[in-house]
Amino acid sequence: MSTIQYISTRDTNNRVTASQAILKGIAEDGGLYVP
Repeated sequence: MSTIQYISTRDTNNRVTASQAILKGIAEDGGLYVP
């Protein structure tokens, strides 16, 4: 089973796991994380 990667709406190269997206809330570039 693979983990879902969340991608920033402003930088598609910025990928994190669900737990990282929850802890950070908003991406470093100011974008939102979407699955």
